[in-house]
Formats: sequence, structure tokens, C-alpha cells
Amino acid sequence: MIDESLADTIILKGDLPDSDSYSIFYQGFEVDSGLDKILKDKDINDLEICGLALDVCVFATYKDAKEKGYNTKVLTEFSKPINQDFVFEADAD
Repeated sequence: MIDESLADTIILKGDLPDSDSYSIFYQGFEVDSGLDKILKDKDINDLEICGLALDVCVFATYKDAKEKGYNTKVLTEFSKPINQDFVFEADAD
């Protein structure tokens, strides 16, 4: 269990029953999660991301972060793909 009292901000992802959420920047494919504004308001430009679905959620978040202009690094040592043949390549589309 995560102690939410230790967090400055909590972004919910995947809690809309009628849509899929891959990138942390969006709830579903159209609804902005608010993360971009939070990061920009705090003048955060560098992101390190990781997660369980390297080839799905982490990759989608990476692509959206790069598109939004963030310096983004994927921590592959802390991420695992669903498809074991997937190889993450920075700047891959």
C-alpha cells in the first residue's frame, strides 16, 4: 500500500471504465490528466519514467512526454514489457 500522505500530487490513471489509459498524460485518449500543467507550473523539464508495461504504458508516456518537449529518460532496468521481444529504443516512434 502506498502512503498517499507522502505525495505532493496524485494522478489517477485507468479509472475511467469506458476508456483505456496508456500514457500518464491522458485519461483515455482524449482527456488531459493535468500532469503537463503540474510539471510546467513547477518548472520541471526532465523526466525519468518506468513501469510494468514498458511496451505499452511506459512507451506511450515516453512518446507523449517527448512530444510535449520534456527531456525524457526511460529507466529500462526498472521496467518490463508485456511482449518479451520488445526492445525499447530512445526516440523510436
